Amino acid sequence: MKIGFDLDRIFINYPPLVPAKLIDWLYKDHTKEDLSYRIPSYKVEQWFRKLTHLFFLRPQIKYNIDFLHRFINTSTHSTYLISSRYQFLEDITLKILKKYHLDNSFTKIYLNQKNLQPHLFKTKIIKSLRLDLYIDDDLDLLHYLYQNCPRTKLLWYNPRRRKVHKNGVEQIDRLEEIERYL
Repeated sequence: MKIGFDLDRIFINYPPLVPAKLIDWLYKDHTKEDLSYRIPSYKVEQWFRKLTHLFFLRPQIKYNIDFLHRFINTSTHSTYLISSRYQFLEDITLKILKKYHLDNSFTKIYLNQKNLQPHLFKTKIIKSLRLDLYIDDDLDLLHYLYQNCPRTKLLWYNPRRRKVHKNGVEQIDRLEEIERYL
């Protein structure tokens, strides 16, 4: 089985003391009707994003990383990291993957080097890999993927257990729950 994982809020958390809803609101482009994300084009905005992505502001989600290491050591499944972080964050992302021992934990790592819209980038990778299962924390993105990647089982990682309409997307609150979909 081929399994894909997002990075942020699956293995690496948002900065402490910053509400996740605020970060999500800042990252999405609310001026458009369809799903769209803001791609920082100004150097100062890119610099600020780089600053907020440094490892000491992005703590690891240790229990998920520990689960991943146990999982890859005991299964024959292929695992892929699919992060839509933009190209200007690539160096920082590679450093944080190494710091948290994730750099060698996947069959392959895919980063958004061409600065595509995150939902388009992930659709392209999921389809090219023919993933069986994909786990992400962004419900809007997962709804988009549900419409565009019908062969892939989509799991919404939501440890807060909020009840919402999921539109074909299964909710999990612990990463270990992926085992029931294998």
